[in-house]
Amino acid sequence: MRMTAADKIRAYHSLRQTGKEFCGRLLNVIPKDVLVSTAQELGLWKSGVLVADTGDSDILADRMIYDRRWDGRSCIEHFEARNGRRPASPCLRSAQPIPGATLSSPIA
Repeated sequence: MRMTAADKIRAYHSLRQTGKEFCGRLLNVIPKDVLVSTAQELGLWKSGVLVADTGDSDILADRMIYDRRWDGRSCIEHFEARNGRRPASPCLRSAQPIPGATLSSPIA
């Protein structure tokens, strides 16, 4: 059975929402001083205010989640310490098999 365009859109919206919720949970473990210093590093902190255009906040979040360490741990490690477990991938948790879906890889 092939997925209709409406099925694909529903699946996308479901995964997107789950991803937003997951990212929000990760960001909750980041202390304000780490947020401020990272925003300053990226030129997004002006006179005590976060100043971000569309897309800048995504870059800020990615930097804090994937690149920054504080107290010797990454964001994921802080999440794990606070919650007693490593976060499960939102895609794996919420994804359902897609009937008729196939995987492909680009030809090098």
